[in-house]
Amino acid sequence: MFENKKGQGLSVNTVIILILAIFVLVLVVLAVTGGFSNFSEWTSSIFGGSGLSVQKAALKCNGYCNSYETTEAQTFGYKYCNEELDIDSDGDGEIDDKGLHCDQITDAYCAAILETVEGCAAFNNPS
Repeated sequence: MFENKKGQGLSVNTVIILILAIFVLVLVVLAVTGGFSNFSEWTSSIFGGSGLSVQKAALKCNGYCNSYETTEAQTFGYKYCNEELDIDSDGDGEIDDKGLHCDQITDAYCAAILETVEGCAAFNNPS
């Protein structure tokens, strides 16, 4: 009864159009949710970009601080004290301050780490 039935296949053009539509949908979702900001930071770090603004660097450092306060995970304290950030303070696309740590950025202050007896000295060795 079903011996001579052939299934309807998808053409190559249809498959290509579906792949392109999915790609465009992903781009639209990234644009709406602000996902391109992380992508641009990632690509600029790979290709030697212009550095972070002071506000973005402070947000990154405050994120480490909040994560440390919440979880007490030593890795966040280590990142707060030891990660080197390149800062573009005047927004001209050139790095003005190279290799600053979070405790050297005036807009970033973490009482949970800096007001301890040892401060950042406690995070010199990653655990």
